[in-house]
Amino acid sequence: MSDLDPTKPESLYIGIDQSYSGFGLVVLDNNGHCHQKSLLKYPLNKFKDEAERLVKIYDDLIMYFAIHQGSGAEIHVGMEGYAYGAKLNREKLGELGGLVKLCTKLVFDISPQTIQPTTLKQFIAGSGKATKQDMVTAIQELDPEITNDNLADAYGIAYLLYSS
Repeated sequence: MSDLDPTKPESLYIGIDQSYSGFGLVVLDNNGHCHQKSLLKYPLNKFKDEAERLVKIYDDLIMYFAIHQGSGAEIHVGMEGYAYGAKLNREKLGELGGLVKLCTKLVFDISPQTIQPTTLKQFIAGSGKATKQDMVTAIQELDPEITNDNLADAYGIAYLLYSS
């Protein structure tokens, strides 16, 4: 990266924690600087039905990704993997994960790296069994403004990609 123009990073690391209750999206550059922190919420009662909600998420992701598409930076995208032991809303979470993969492929022509929750917890908090609060606390060492667990996970995913 040129020291003369810090607005033109060589690489961008996009971390995504996909969730209807708080969709976290964080973008770090190759120097670890945060370019974007977004928390999007998609409660069903704000939409006519599930399909309308998915369309809104699709539109938002395409818009957020397009901001970085023409940056000239090498793009790396990571998303939180599925909690395979979960019993509730597995189908809805699968649809959401598929939407993230589709948008990543359409905009960047890459597939996102899937980061398993236990791997992320181990990397960020030092334990694969870390709580949501443990993750927030650990991420606050990197960015004290992070207070939401979805943003903490998204930041952690971007930071893991950056550190790899």
